[in-house]
Amino acid sequence: MRPDDLALARSLSLFDAMDVGTFDRLMAVSLVQTFPAGVVLLEQGQVPDFLFVLFEGSVELSATHCKSEGAISIVPPGEPFTIAALLTDQPTLSQARTICNSRALMIPSAAFRDAISADHAFCQSLLIEQANIVRHLVREINNQKLRNSTERLANWVLHASSKAPEAGPIQLPFRKRTLAALLGMTPENLSRTIASLEPHGVTFKGSSIAIQDADALRKVARPSALIDLI
Repeated sequence: MRPDDLALARSLSLFDAMDVGTFDRLMAVSLVQTFPAGVVLLEQGQVPDFLFVLFEGSVELSATHCKSEGAISIVPPGEPFTIAALLTDQPTLSQARTICNSRALMIPSAAFRDAISADHAFCQSLLIEQANIVRHLVREINNQKLRNSTERLANWVLHASSKAPEAGPIQLPFRKRTLAALLGMTPENLSRTIASLEPHGVTFKGSSIAIQDADALRKVARPSALIDLI
């Protein structure tokens, strides 16, 4: 593994408190792999062979049942996924697919479990990481259960604008179909919801989103610290 990749891994909260010897042994059997957009890293129902930690890009976690499909979350750089399935040695409940060109650290499952047993600090970091994942999923459930489609989209736009590096239009980071699935809508319902936000100061043009009236948007969204990361 390249020194830059080792340094990046060490800087992440999951590994920064790990014992040096444990970290070196873990990284010696791990690898960093680059994937193009649209690659399925893990199939739903598959027992994972690796813990993935995303270095660059983004990964969509989604699930299917019969003819229905829904996005669960988008994994950003610096975040791990497949932790729960690896800890329980059970099939994963979601599919993991790259949205764009991505690079990930891949840690073999046996080495991952050995590191948990050997390193108390790593075990604590892992518990915190998994707790944060559970809290994120509860926020998503509350978002889906307690809001209508217009409120969900309005809050997503507000959150995206808060993460934008500069003022101006926001660029949608994935397809509208992905956004619809993430917000629990059909693509057709998303189109109607987009139109319903226009009187409240939001304009969608292709993959560009412009906010003309942030105050009007907040009145529709009604963001909450118990649901949104604000």
